Amino acid sequence: MEQMGPERWAELMQRREEMIRAEKADPLQKGWEPPIWKVADALLGLERYGIGDGEWAGKCRDVLGFEAPIVALMINGGNRASKSEYAAKRTVQILMGKEERVGWCFQSTRENSIEMQQPTIYRYLPVHLRTEKPIKTRTTYISYSIKNGFSDDRFVLDNRSSGSFRNYCQDRETIEGGEVDVVWNDELVPPDWIETQMLRIATRDGVMIITFTPVEGYTQSVKEFQDGATVARESVAYLVPRDEEVPDYGRALVMEDCLQWVEGKLGYPEAPDGRDFEMTPRVMKCYLPQRACVFFFSSDNPFGNPKGVIKMVRGKGKEHTLERYYGKASKIVSSKFPQFDEEVHTIRREDIPAGGTNYLITDPRGNGNFAMIWWKAMQDGRFYVTREWPGSYVIPNVGVPGPWAVPDAKKLDGKPGKGQMSFGFGHVQYKEEIARLEGWAKYSEPIPEGMSRKEWIISWEDCGEAQERIFERQMDSRFGATVRPGEERPVTLMEEFENIGLVFKPTVGDSIDAGVTAIQAALDYNQEEEISGLNRPNLLICKDCKNTIFAMNTWTGADGQKGACKDWIDLIRYALEGDCIWVDEMATTEGYGGGHW
Repeated sequence: MEQMGPERWAELMQRREEMIRAEKADPLQKGWEPPIWKVADALLGLERYGIGDGEWAGKCRDVLGFEAPIVALMINGGNRASKSEYAAKRTVQILMGKEERVGWCFQSTRENSIEMQQPTIYRYLPVHLRTEKPIKTRTTYISYSIKNGFSDDRFVLDNRSSGSFRNYCQDRETIEGGEVDVVWNDELVPPDWIETQMLRIATRDGVMIITFTPVEGYTQSVKEFQDGATVARESVAYLVPRDEEVPDYGRALVMEDCLQWVEGKLGYPEAPDGRDFEMTPRVMKCYLPQRACVFFFSSDNPFGNPKGVIKMVRGKGKEHTLERYYGKASKIVSSKFPQFDEEVHTIRREDIPAGGTNYLITDPRGNGNFAMIWWKAMQDGRFYVTREWPGSYVIPNVGVPGPWAVPDAKKLDGKPGKGQMSFGFGHVQYKEEIARLEGWAKYSEPIPEGMSRKEWIISWEDCGEAQERIFERQMDSRFGATVRPGEERPVTLMEEFENIGLVFKPTVGDSIDAGVTAIQAALDYNQEEEISGLNRPNLLICKDCKNTIFAMNTWTGADGQKGACKDWIDLIRYALEGDCIWVDEMATTEGYGGGHW
Protein backbone atom coordinates (compact mmCIF):
# COMPACT_ATOMS: atom_id res chain seq x y z
CA MET A 1 0.00 0.00 0.00
CA GLU A 2 1.32 3.42 -0.95
CA GLN A 3 2.35 5.47 2.05
CA MET A 4 0.57 8.76 2.67
CA GLY A 5 2.77 11.81 2.35
CA PRO A 6 2.54 14.90 4.56
CA GLU A 7 0.73 16.93 1.88
CA ARG A 8 -1.97 14.27 1.49
CA TRP A 9 -2.31 14.01 5.27
CA ALA A 10 -2.70 17.77 5.59
CA GLU A 11 -5.32 17.75 2.83
CA LEU A 12 -7.37 15.05 4.61
CA MET A 13 -7.14 16.86 7.95
CA GLN A 14 -8.33 20.08 6.31
CA ARG A 15 -11.30 18.28 4.78
CA ARG A 16 -12.08 16.74 8.17
CA GLU A 17 -12.07 20.13 9.86
CA GLU A 18 -14.31 21.54 7.13
CA MET A 19 -16.80 18.71 7.64
CA ILE A 20 -16.82 19.29 11.39
CA ARG A 21 -17.47 23.01 10.90
CA ALA A 22 -20.23 22.25 8.42
CA GLU A 23 -21.91 19.83 10.85
CA LYS A 24 -21.81 22.38 13.65
CA ALA A 25 -23.11 25.16 11.43
CA ASP A 26 -25.90 23.13 9.81
CA PRO A 27 -26.65 19.90 11.71
CA LEU A 28 -30.00 19.58 9.91
CA GLN A 29 -28.38 19.12 6.50
CA LYS A 30 -24.81 18.14 7.27
CA GLY A 31 -25.00 16.26 10.56
CA TRP A 32 -23.88 12.65 11.03
CA GLU A 33 -26.42 10.08 12.20
CA PRO A 34 -25.85 6.82 14.13
CA PRO A 35 -27.10 3.60 12.46
CA ILE A 36 -29.71 3.03 15.19
CA TRP A 37 -31.48 6.18 13.98
CA LYS A 38 -32.27 4.41 10.72
CA VAL A 39 -33.96 1.62 12.68
CA ALA A 40 -36.14 4.16 14.51
CA ASP A 41 -36.99 5.77 11.15
CA ALA A 42 -37.99 2.40 9.73
CA LEU A 43 -40.22 1.53 12.68
CA LEU A 44 -42.07 4.85 12.40
CA GLY A 45 -42.27 4.63 8.61
CA LEU A 46 -40.68 8.06 8.19
CA GLU A 47 -39.99 7.34 4.53
CA ARG A 48 -43.47 8.75 3.94
CA TYR A 49 -42.04 12.09 5.13
CA GLY A 50 -39.08 11.75 2.77
CA ILE A 51 -36.77 10.66 5.60
CA GLY A 52 -34.58 7.63 4.98
CA ASP A 53 -34.46 4.87 2.39
CA GLY A 54 -37.91 3.36 1.95
CA GLU A 55 -36.63 0.08 0.51
CA TRP A 56 -34.20 -0.46 3.39
CA ALA A 57 -36.87 0.57 5.90
CA GLY A 58 -39.25 -2.05 4.57
CA LYS A 59 -36.60 -4.76 4.81
CA CYS A 60 -35.76 -3.65 8.33
CA ARG A 61 -39.39 -3.92 9.46
CA ASP A 62 -39.60 -7.38 7.89
CA VAL A 63 -36.48 -8.55 9.71
CA LEU A 64 -37.83 -7.24 13.01
CA GLY A 65 -41.27 -8.77 12.49
CA PHE A 66 -43.31 -5.59 11.95
CA GLU A 67 -45.94 -5.90 9.21
CA ALA A 68 -46.39 -2.12 8.97
CA PRO A 69 -44.98 1.09 10.47
CA ILE A 70 -45.95 1.88 14.05
CA VAL A 71 -47.36 5.14 15.40
CA ALA A 72 -45.72 5.55 18.81
CA LEU A 73 -42.04 4.85 19.46
CA MET A 74 -40.49 4.85 22.92
CA ILE A 75 -36.73 5.43 22.75
CA ASN A 76 -35.10 4.13 25.92
CA GLY A 77 -31.62 5.57 25.98
CA GLY A 78 -28.46 5.32 27.99
CA ASN A 79 -26.79 8.55 29.04
CA ARG A 80 -25.65 10.70 26.10
CA ALA A 81 -27.06 8.13 23.66
CA SER A 82 -28.44 10.79 21.22
CA LYS A 83 -32.12 10.05 21.78
CA SER A 84 -33.05 13.74 22.25
CA GLU A 85 -30.96 14.69 19.21
CA TYR A 86 -32.90 12.16 17.16
CA ALA A 87 -36.30 13.38 18.33
CA ALA A 88 -35.46 17.06 17.81
CA LYS A 89 -34.04 16.58 14.32
CA ARG A 90 -36.91 14.38 13.15
CA THR A 91 -39.48 16.79 14.58
CA VAL A 92 -37.98 19.67 12.61
CA GLN A 93 -37.66 17.57 9.44
CA ILE A 94 -41.31 16.53 9.60
CA LEU A 95 -42.39 20.15 10.09
CA MET A 96 -40.16 21.35 7.26
CA GLY A 97 -41.40 18.65 4.88
CA LYS A 98 -44.81 20.12 4.14
CA GLU A 99 -46.79 23.29 4.70
CA GLU A 100 -48.93 23.85 7.78
CA ARG A 101 -47.85 20.85 9.75
CA VAL A 102 -48.13 20.97 13.55
CA GLY A 103 -45.71 19.67 16.17
CA TRP A 104 -45.93 19.49 19.95
CA CYS A 105 -42.91 19.10 22.25
CA PHE A 106 -43.44 18.14 25.89
CA GLN A 107 -41.16 18.21 28.94
CA SER A 108 -41.74 17.75 32.66
CA THR A 109 -41.71 21.51 33.43
CA ARG A 110 -41.43 24.75 31.47
CA GLU A 111 -38.00 25.37 32.99
CA ASN A 112 -36.75 21.98 31.78
CA SER A 113 -38.25 22.66 28.37
CA ILE A 114 -36.31 25.93 28.06
CA GLU A 115 -33.10 24.37 29.36
CA MET A 116 -33.12 20.95 27.69
CA GLN A 117 -35.61 20.66 24.85
CA GLN A 118 -35.92 24.04 23.18
CA PRO A 119 -32.17 24.54 22.53
CA THR A 120 -32.04 21.18 20.73
CA ILE A 121 -34.97 22.08 18.50
CA TYR A 122 -33.43 25.50 17.74
CA ARG A 123 -30.10 23.94 16.77
CA TYR A 124 -31.82 21.84 14.11
CA LEU A 125 -33.72 24.70 12.49
CA PRO A 126 -32.53 25.61 8.98
CA VAL A 127 -29.59 28.02 8.94
CA HIS A 128 -31.60 30.86 7.44
CA LEU A 129 -34.04 30.73 10.37
CA ARG A 130 -31.36 30.85 13.09
CA THR A 131 -30.60 34.60 13.11
CA GLU A 132 -29.67 36.92 15.96
CA LYS A 133 -32.70 39.10 15.35
CA PRO A 134 -36.23 37.71 15.62
CA ILE A 135 -38.01 36.81 12.39
CA LYS A 136 -41.56 38.14 12.38
CA THR A 137 -43.47 38.10 9.10
CA ARG A 138 -47.00 37.21 8.05
CA THR A 139 -45.98 33.54 7.68
CA THR A 140 -42.96 33.15 9.95
CA TYR A 141 -42.36 33.76 13.65
CA ILE A 142 -39.10 32.76 15.32
CA SER A 143 -37.77 34.57 18.37
CA TYR A 144 -35.29 32.62 20.50
CA SER A 145 -32.84 33.37 23.30
CA ILE A 146 -30.71 31.03 25.40
CA LYS A 147 -32.18 32.47 28.59
CA ASN A 148 -35.88 32.43 27.70
CA GLY A 149 -36.14 29.89 24.91
CA PHE A 150 -38.72 30.49 22.20
CA SER A 151 -40.95 33.50 22.69
CA ASP A 152 -44.43 32.39 23.76
CA ASP A 153 -43.09 28.78 23.75
CA ARG A 154 -43.87 28.63 20.06
CA PHE A 155 -42.35 29.04 16.59
CA VAL A 156 -43.70 29.24 13.06
CA LEU A 157 -41.52 28.16 10.13
CA ASP A 158 -41.51 29.86 6.75
CA ASN A 159 -43.76 27.12 5.31
CA ARG A 160 -46.37 27.98 7.97
CA SER A 161 -45.68 24.77 9.89
CA SER A 162 -45.61 25.42 13.63
CA GLY A 163 -44.25 23.95 16.81
CA SER A 164 -45.18 24.59 20.42
CA PHE A 165 -43.63 23.64 23.74
CA ARG A 166 -45.74 22.33 26.57
CA ASN A 167 -45.21 20.53 29.85
CA TYR A 168 -46.89 17.92 32.00
CA CYS A 169 -47.54 20.42 34.78
CA GLN A 170 -50.17 22.07 32.60
CA ASP A 171 -53.80 21.04 32.58
CA ARG A 172 -54.16 18.07 30.23
CA GLU A 173 -57.36 19.62 28.86
CA THR A 174 -55.19 22.17 27.01
CA ILE A 175 -54.31 19.50 24.44
CA GLU A 176 -57.85 18.25 23.91
CA GLY A 177 -59.19 18.81 20.43
CA GLY A 178 -55.98 19.61 18.56
CA GLU A 179 -54.71 17.84 15.43
CA VAL A 180 -50.98 17.16 15.31
CA ASP A 181 -48.46 15.64 12.89
CA VAL A 182 -45.68 14.91 15.35
CA VAL A 183 -45.50 14.74 19.14
CA TRP A 184 -42.22 14.54 21.05
CA ASN A 185 -42.50 13.59 24.72
CA ASP A 186 -39.23 13.98 26.59
CA GLU A 187 -38.85 12.15 29.93
CA LEU A 188 -41.49 11.01 32.42
CA VAL A 189 -44.61 11.52 30.30
CA PRO A 190 -47.72 10.42 32.27
CA PRO A 191 -49.60 7.53 30.61
CA ASP A 192 -52.91 9.41 30.43
CA TRP A 193 -51.16 12.13 28.38
CA ILE A 194 -49.99 9.47 25.91
CA GLU A 195 -53.54 8.22 25.49
CA THR A 196 -54.84 11.74 24.79
CA GLN A 197 -51.99 12.51 22.38
CA MET A 198 -52.61 9.30 20.42
CA LEU A 199 -56.07 10.65 19.61
CA ARG A 200 -54.61 13.98 18.52
CA ILE A 201 -52.19 12.45 15.98
CA ALA A 202 -54.72 9.95 14.63
CA THR A 203 -56.53 12.33 12.28
CA ARG A 204 -53.29 13.40 10.56
CA ASP A 205 -51.66 9.97 10.46
CA GLY A 206 -48.98 11.45 12.69
CA VAL A 207 -46.23 9.95 14.82
CA MET A 208 -45.23 10.07 18.48
CA ILE A 209 -41.67 9.88 19.78
CA ILE A 210 -41.01 9.34 23.50
CA THR A 211 -37.43 9.78 24.71
CA PHE A 212 -36.60 8.38 28.10
CA THR A 213 -33.56 7.70 30.27
CA PRO A 214 -34.61 5.16 32.94
CA VAL A 215 -33.28 7.14 35.89
CA GLU A 216 -36.65 6.67 37.61
CA GLY A 217 -36.71 2.95 36.77
CA TYR A 218 -39.75 1.09 35.45
CA THR A 219 -42.20 4.01 35.36
CA GLN A 220 -45.89 3.75 34.60
CA SER A 221 -45.44 4.78 30.96
CA VAL A 222 -42.59 2.32 30.47
CA LYS A 223 -44.88 -0.33 31.94
CA GLU A 224 -47.59 0.44 29.37
CA PHE A 225 -45.11 0.01 26.52
CA GLN A 226 -43.03 -2.90 27.79
CA ASP A 227 -45.37 -5.15 29.75
CA GLY A 228 -46.15 -8.08 27.48
CA ALA A 229 -43.77 -6.82 24.80
CA THR A 230 -41.65 -9.27 22.83
CA VAL A 231 -37.97 -8.75 22.07
CA ALA A 232 -37.56 -8.37 18.32
CA ARG A 233 -33.79 -7.80 18.45
CA GLU A 234 -31.21 -7.97 21.21
CA SER A 235 -27.52 -7.27 21.61
CA VAL A 236 -24.72 -8.27 23.93
CA ALA A 237 -24.23 -6.13 27.04
CA TYR A 238 -20.44 -6.35 27.22
CA LEU A 239 -20.43 -4.32 30.43
CA VAL A 240 -22.56 -6.96 32.20
CA PRO A 241 -20.72 -10.30 32.27
CA ARG A 242 -22.58 -13.40 33.41
CA ASP A 243 -19.34 -15.19 34.14
CA GLU A 244 -17.10 -14.01 36.95
CA GLU A 245 -14.72 -12.17 34.65
CA VAL A 246 -14.36 -8.41 34.17
CA PRO A 247 -16.49 -6.46 31.66
CA ASP A 248 -15.21 -6.26 28.08
CA TYR A 249 -14.74 -2.49 27.88
CA GLY A 250 -13.31 -2.55 24.37
CA ARG A 251 -16.28 -4.33 22.80
CA ALA A 252 -18.71 -2.25 24.88
CA LEU A 253 -17.42 0.89 23.13
CA VAL A 254 -17.97 -0.52 19.62
CA MET A 255 -20.92 1.15 17.89
CA GLU A 256 -23.29 -1.50 16.55
CA ASP A 257 -23.83 -1.33 12.78
CA CYS A 258 -27.59 -1.86 12.70
CA LEU A 259 -27.60 -1.42 8.91
CA GLN A 260 -26.24 -4.98 8.68
CA TRP A 261 -29.38 -6.45 10.24
CA VAL A 262 -31.16 -6.63 6.89
CA GLU A 263 -28.26 -8.73 5.60
CA GLY A 264 -28.68 -11.26 8.38
CA LYS A 265 -25.56 -10.13 10.24
CA LEU A 266 -25.14 -9.28 13.92
CA GLY A 267 -23.71 -5.81 13.51
CA TYR A 268 -21.68 -6.07 16.73
CA PRO A 269 -18.47 -8.00 17.52
CA GLU A 270 -18.95 -11.55 18.75
CA ALA A 271 -17.93 -12.42 22.30
CA PRO A 272 -14.55 -14.06 22.81
CA ASP A 273 -14.56 -17.84 23.23
CA GLY A 274 -15.40 -18.86 26.74
CA ARG A 275 -16.95 -15.51 27.77
CA ASP A 276 -20.60 -15.12 28.72
CA PHE A 277 -22.47 -11.78 28.84
CA GLU A 278 -26.03 -10.60 29.45
CA MET A 279 -28.23 -10.04 26.43
CA THR A 280 -30.15 -6.76 26.41
CA PRO A 281 -33.06 -5.59 24.22
CA ARG A 282 -32.43 -3.49 21.14
CA VAL A 283 -35.97 -3.45 19.69
CA MET A 284 -39.20 -4.55 21.35
CA LYS A 285 -42.59 -5.13 19.76
CA CYS A 286 -45.23 -3.87 22.18
CA TYR A 287 -48.30 -5.86 23.13
CA LEU A 288 -50.52 -2.94 22.14
CA PRO A 289 -50.53 -2.55 18.36
CA GLN A 290 -48.82 0.34 16.58
CA ARG A 291 -46.24 0.74 19.35
CA ALA A 292 -42.60 -0.24 19.67
CA CYS A 293 -39.55 0.37 21.86
CA VAL A 294 -36.02 0.90 20.64
CA PHE A 295 -32.95 1.12 22.86
CA PHE A 296 -30.18 3.63 22.14
CA PHE A 297 -26.90 2.58 23.78
CA SER A 298 -24.37 5.12 24.98
CA SER A 299 -21.98 3.58 22.45
CA ASP A 300 -24.33 4.63 19.62
CA ASN A 301 -23.11 8.19 20.03
CA PRO A 302 -19.29 8.36 19.88
CA PHE A 303 -19.53 12.15 20.36
CA GLY A 304 -21.36 11.68 23.67
CA ASN A 305 -18.29 10.39 25.53
CA PRO A 306 -19.29 6.75 26.12
CA LYS A 307 -15.97 6.25 27.91
CA GLY A 308 -17.13 8.76 30.49
CA VAL A 309 -20.44 6.92 30.91
CA ILE A 310 -18.53 3.66 31.47
CA LYS A 311 -16.52 5.35 34.22
CA MET A 312 -19.78 6.56 35.76
CA VAL A 313 -21.39 3.09 35.90
CA ARG A 314 -18.28 1.08 36.76
CA GLY A 315 -18.71 -0.85 39.98
CA LYS A 316 -22.34 0.21 40.52
CA GLY A 317 -23.99 -3.10 39.68
CA LYS A 318 -25.85 -4.78 36.87
CA GLU A 319 -29.16 -2.88 37.07
CA HIS A 320 -27.46 0.52 37.16
CA THR A 321 -25.29 -0.35 34.16
CA LEU A 322 -28.22 -1.66 32.13
CA GLU A 323 -30.18 1.51 32.86
CA ARG A 324 -27.49 4.15 32.31
CA TYR A 325 -25.55 2.61 29.41
CA TYR A 326 -28.08 0.39 27.64
CA GLY A 327 -31.34 2.21 28.45
CA LYS A 328 -33.05 -0.81 30.01
CA ALA A 329 -35.33 -0.06 32.95
CA SER A 330 -35.69 -2.78 35.59
CA LYS A 331 -39.10 -3.96 36.75
CA ILE A 332 -39.93 -3.23 40.37
CA VAL A 333 -42.38 -6.13 40.53
CA SER A 334 -41.91 -9.07 38.20
CA SER A 335 -44.47 -11.60 37.05
CA LYS A 336 -45.00 -14.82 38.94
CA PHE A 337 -43.21 -16.66 36.15
CA PRO A 338 -39.86 -14.92 35.61
CA GLN A 339 -38.47 -18.08 33.98
CA PHE A 340 -41.06 -17.86 31.19
CA ASP A 341 -39.18 -17.21 27.95
CA GLU A 342 -41.05 -16.96 24.66
CA GLU A 343 -38.05 -18.34 22.81
CA VAL A 344 -38.22 -21.48 24.94
CA HIS A 345 -41.82 -21.87 26.10
CA THR A 346 -43.77 -21.08 22.91
CA ILE A 347 -44.14 -23.20 19.81
CA ARG A 348 -45.41 -22.70 16.27
CA ARG A 349 -48.77 -24.30 15.56
CA GLU A 350 -47.32 -26.49 12.82
CA ASP A 351 -44.74 -27.88 15.26
CA ILE A 352 -47.27 -29.13 17.81
CA PRO A 353 -47.16 -32.93 17.68
CA ALA A 354 -50.11 -35.02 16.55
CA GLY A 355 -51.78 -37.51 18.83
CA GLY A 356 -51.91 -37.05 22.57
CA THR A 357 -54.90 -36.58 24.81
CA ASN A 358 -56.95 -33.41 24.30
CA TYR A 359 -58.87 -31.43 26.90
CA LEU A 360 -60.97 -28.27 26.93
CA ILE A 361 -60.71 -26.10 30.06
CA THR A 362 -63.32 -23.38 30.52
CA ASP A 363 -63.59 -20.42 32.87
CA PRO A 364 -67.08 -18.88 32.53
CA ARG A 365 -67.92 -15.35 33.59
CA GLY A 366 -71.30 -14.00 34.53
CA ASN A 367 -71.24 -10.73 32.60
CA GLY A 368 -68.57 -11.32 29.98
CA ASN A 369 -67.11 -13.87 27.63
CA PHE A 370 -65.95 -17.32 28.67
CA ALA A 371 -62.20 -17.87 28.60
CA MET A 372 -61.17 -21.27 27.19
CA ILE A 373 -57.98 -23.13 26.37
CA TRP A 374 -57.46 -26.40 24.54
CA TRP A 375 -54.87 -28.56 26.27
CA LYS A 376 -52.88 -31.45 24.79
CA ALA A 377 -51.08 -33.98 27.02
CA MET A 378 -48.41 -36.20 25.47
CA GLN A 379 -47.06 -39.55 26.59
CA ASP A 380 -43.60 -38.06 27.14
CA GLY A 381 -44.97 -35.82 29.91
CA ARG A 382 -45.18 -32.63 27.87
CA PHE A 383 -48.23 -30.37 27.82
CA TYR A 384 -49.32 -27.94 25.11
CA VAL A 385 -51.78 -25.04 25.15
CA THR A 386 -52.90 -25.47 21.56
CA ARG A 387 -55.65 -22.85 21.29
CA GLU A 388 -57.36 -20.12 23.26
CA TRP A 389 -60.81 -18.55 22.98
CA PRO A 390 -61.34 -15.76 22.35
CA GLY A 391 -58.14 -15.41 20.39
CA SER A 392 -56.57 -13.29 17.69
CA TYR A 393 -58.58 -14.90 14.88
CA VAL A 394 -61.96 -14.34 13.24
CA ILE A 395 -64.98 -15.42 15.28
CA PRO A 396 -68.20 -15.65 13.21
CA ASN A 397 -70.49 -12.65 13.71
CA VAL A 398 -67.83 -11.03 15.90
CA GLY A 399 -64.72 -10.54 13.78
CA VAL A 400 -61.25 -10.50 15.30
CA PRO A 401 -61.72 -9.58 18.98
CA GLY A 402 -59.39 -7.25 20.78
CA PRO A 403 -56.98 -8.46 23.46
CA TRP A 404 -58.35 -9.89 26.68
CA ALA A 405 -56.17 -7.61 28.78
CA VAL A 406 -53.78 -4.77 28.02
CA PRO A 407 -50.95 -3.13 29.96
CA ASP A 408 -52.00 -0.53 32.48
CA ALA A 409 -50.02 2.15 34.27
CA LYS A 410 -51.66 1.53 37.64
CA LYS A 411 -52.75 -2.10 37.68
CA LEU A 412 -49.84 -4.54 37.70
CA ASP A 413 -51.92 -7.30 36.09
CA GLY A 414 -53.18 -5.05 33.30
CA LYS A 415 -56.66 -3.75 32.66
CA PRO A 416 -59.56 -5.47 30.85
CA GLY A 417 -59.38 -5.28 27.06
CA LYS A 418 -62.11 -5.48 24.45
CA GLY A 419 -61.83 -9.27 24.36
CA GLN A 420 -63.60 -9.43 27.73
CA MET A 421 -66.61 -7.44 26.52
CA SER A 422 -69.53 -9.80 26.03
CA PHE A 423 -70.25 -11.05 22.51
CA GLY A 424 -73.75 -11.90 23.70
CA PHE A 425 -73.22 -15.65 23.36
CA GLY A 426 -75.69 -18.06 24.95
CA HIS A 427 -75.11 -21.72 25.74
CA VAL A 428 -76.02 -22.92 22.26
CA GLN A 429 -73.71 -20.41 20.59
CA TYR A 430 -70.82 -21.58 22.77
CA LYS A 431 -71.51 -25.17 21.74
CA GLU A 432 -71.60 -24.14 18.09
CA GLU A 433 -68.31 -22.23 18.40
CA ILE A 434 -66.61 -25.15 20.15
CA ALA A 435 -67.86 -27.48 17.40
CA ARG A 436 -66.48 -25.14 14.74
CA LEU A 437 -63.04 -24.97 16.30
CA GLU A 438 -62.81 -28.70 16.96
CA GLY A 439 -64.05 -29.57 13.49
CA TRP A 440 -67.21 -31.50 14.33
CA ALA A 441 -68.65 -33.12 11.23
CA LYS A 442 -72.20 -32.00 12.14
CA TYR A 443 -71.10 -28.35 12.07
CA SER A 444 -70.75 -28.44 8.28
CA GLU A 445 -73.85 -30.50 7.54
CA PRO A 446 -77.09 -28.85 6.36
CA ILE A 447 -79.87 -28.34 8.89
CA PRO A 448 -82.51 -31.10 8.51
CA GLU A 449 -85.88 -29.96 7.24
CA GLY A 450 -88.27 -29.06 10.00
CA MET A 451 -85.59 -28.23 12.57
CA SER A 452 -84.39 -24.83 13.69
CA ARG A 453 -80.65 -24.24 13.84
CA LYS A 454 -80.86 -24.14 17.64
CA GLU A 455 -82.60 -27.53 17.74
CA TRP A 456 -80.06 -28.90 15.26
CA ILE A 457 -77.08 -27.74 17.36
CA ILE A 458 -78.59 -29.13 20.57
CA SER A 459 -78.98 -32.52 18.87
CA TRP A 460 -75.26 -32.78 18.06
CA GLU A 461 -73.40 -35.48 19.92
CA ASP A 462 -70.48 -34.15 21.97
CA CYS A 463 -67.56 -34.41 19.51
CA GLY A 464 -69.20 -37.14 17.41
CA GLU A 465 -67.08 -37.32 14.30
CA ALA A 466 -64.53 -34.56 14.78
CA GLN A 467 -61.11 -33.59 13.54
CA GLU A 468 -60.02 -32.91 17.13
CA ARG A 469 -61.30 -35.47 19.61
CA ILE A 470 -61.69 -34.19 23.17
CA PHE A 471 -61.14 -36.69 25.98
CA GLU A 472 -62.61 -34.49 28.69
CA ARG A 473 -64.03 -31.02 29.21
CA GLN A 474 -63.63 -29.18 32.50
CA MET A 475 -65.30 -26.03 33.83
CA ASP A 476 -64.32 -23.81 36.75
CA SER A 477 -66.10 -25.49 39.65
CA ARG A 478 -66.74 -22.27 41.56
CA PHE A 479 -68.90 -20.83 38.80
CA GLY A 480 -69.99 -23.96 36.93
CA ALA A 481 -71.30 -25.78 40.01
CA THR A 482 -73.09 -22.80 41.55
CA VAL A 483 -76.81 -23.48 41.82
CA ARG A 484 -79.12 -20.95 40.22
CA PRO A 485 -82.89 -20.83 39.58
CA GLY A 486 -84.19 -22.92 36.69
CA GLU A 487 -87.53 -23.29 34.93
CA GLU A 488 -88.45 -26.42 36.92
CA ARG A 489 -85.77 -26.70 39.63
CA PRO A 490 -82.48 -25.08 40.64
CA VAL A 491 -79.71 -26.04 38.22
CA THR A 492 -76.01 -25.44 37.73
CA LEU A 493 -74.30 -24.06 34.64
CA MET A 494 -72.74 -27.46 33.99
CA GLU A 495 -76.18 -29.07 34.08
CA GLU A 496 -77.48 -26.49 31.62
CA PHE A 497 -74.71 -27.36 29.20
CA GLU A 498 -75.31 -31.07 29.70
CA ASN A 499 -78.95 -30.47 28.76
CA ILE A 500 -77.80 -29.20 25.35
CA GLY A 501 -75.35 -32.06 24.83
CA LEU A 502 -72.06 -30.61 26.09
CA VAL A 503 -70.67 -32.35 29.17
CA PHE A 504 -68.25 -30.65 31.55
CA LYS A 505 -66.61 -31.93 34.72
CA PRO A 506 -65.74 -29.52 37.54
CA THR A 507 -62.15 -28.37 37.87
CA VAL A 508 -60.10 -29.13 40.96
CA GLY A 509 -57.41 -27.12 42.70
CA ASP A 510 -58.73 -24.05 44.44
CA SER A 511 -55.33 -23.12 45.88
CA ILE A 512 -53.78 -20.42 43.70
CA ASP A 513 -50.39 -20.85 45.37
CA ALA A 514 -50.34 -24.58 44.66
CA GLY A 515 -51.36 -23.90 41.07
CA VAL A 516 -48.62 -21.32 40.62
CA THR A 517 -46.08 -23.80 41.94
CA ALA A 518 -47.34 -26.41 39.47
CA ILE A 519 -46.97 -23.95 36.57
CA GLN A 520 -43.48 -22.96 37.69
CA ALA A 521 -42.49 -26.62 37.84
CA ALA A 522 -43.85 -27.25 34.33
CA LEU A 523 -41.88 -24.27 33.00
CA ASP A 524 -38.67 -25.28 34.72
CA TYR A 525 -35.48 -26.39 32.96
CA ASN A 526 -31.77 -25.84 33.48
CA GLN A 527 -31.15 -22.44 31.91
CA GLU A 528 -27.39 -22.92 32.11
CA GLU A 529 -27.47 -25.84 29.66
CA GLU A 530 -28.69 -26.37 26.09
CA ILE A 531 -32.28 -27.46 25.52
CA SER A 532 -32.34 -31.23 24.97
CA GLY A 533 -34.51 -34.28 25.46
CA LEU A 534 -33.38 -34.46 29.07
CA ASN A 535 -33.30 -30.71 29.71
CA ARG A 536 -36.54 -29.15 28.56
CA PRO A 537 -39.67 -27.53 30.00
CA ASN A 538 -42.86 -29.58 30.12
CA LEU A 539 -45.23 -26.72 29.26
CA LEU A 540 -45.34 -25.12 25.80
CA ILE A 541 -47.85 -22.57 24.52
CA CYS A 542 -48.82 -22.10 20.88
CA LYS A 543 -47.49 -18.80 19.58
CA ASP A 544 -51.01 -17.96 18.38
CA CYS A 545 -52.26 -17.80 21.98
CA LYS A 546 -51.50 -14.12 22.47
CA ASN A 547 -53.71 -13.64 25.55
CA THR A 548 -52.15 -16.59 27.37
CA ILE A 549 -48.63 -15.43 26.53
CA PHE A 550 -49.41 -11.91 27.73
CA ALA A 551 -50.70 -13.34 31.02
CA MET A 552 -47.59 -15.47 31.51
CA ASN A 553 -45.40 -12.41 30.96
CA THR A 554 -47.49 -10.05 33.07
CA TRP A 555 -49.48 -11.68 35.88
CA THR A 556 -48.17 -10.84 39.35
CA GLY A 557 -51.21 -11.71 41.44
CA ALA A 558 -51.05 -8.24 42.99
CA ASP A 559 -54.54 -7.33 41.75
CA GLY A 560 -56.13 -10.36 43.41
CA GLN A 561 -59.20 -12.12 42.05
CA LYS A 562 -59.96 -9.22 39.74
CA GLY A 563 -56.60 -9.30 37.95
CA ALA A 564 -57.36 -8.64 34.28
CA CYS A 565 -55.22 -11.47 32.90
CA LYS A 566 -55.73 -13.96 35.77
CA ASP A 567 -58.25 -16.08 33.81
CA TRP A 568 -55.55 -17.60 31.60
CA ILE A 569 -53.37 -18.47 34.58
CA ASP A 570 -56.37 -20.13 36.22
CA LEU A 571 -57.03 -22.25 33.14
CA ILE A 572 -53.45 -23.56 33.05
CA ARG A 573 -53.38 -24.35 36.77
CA TYR A 574 -56.75 -26.13 36.47
CA ALA A 575 -55.29 -28.33 33.76
CA LEU A 576 -52.12 -29.12 35.72
CA GLU A 577 -53.91 -29.78 39.00
CA GLY A 578 -56.87 -31.57 37.40
CA ASP A 579 -55.01 -34.58 36.04
CA CYS A 580 -55.25 -33.45 32.43
CA ILE A 581 -52.62 -36.00 31.50
CA TRP A 582 -51.96 -38.44 28.69
CA VAL A 583 -54.36 -41.39 28.70
CA ASP A 584 -53.77 -44.65 26.86
CA GLU A 585 -56.96 -45.00 24.81
CA MET A 586 -56.57 -48.79 24.74
CA ALA A 587 -56.65 -48.90 28.55
CA THR A 588 -59.74 -46.74 29.03
CA THR A 589 -63.43 -47.50 28.65
CA GLU A 590 -64.42 -43.87 28.07
CA GLY A 591 -64.58 -44.21 24.31
CA TYR A 592 -61.77 -41.82 23.56
CA GLY A 593 -61.12 -41.81 19.81
CA GLY A 594 -57.57 -40.54 19.73
CA GLY A 595 -56.08 -37.08 19.35
CA HIS A 596 -55.76 -35.21 16.07
CA TRP A 597 -54.05 -32.01 14.99
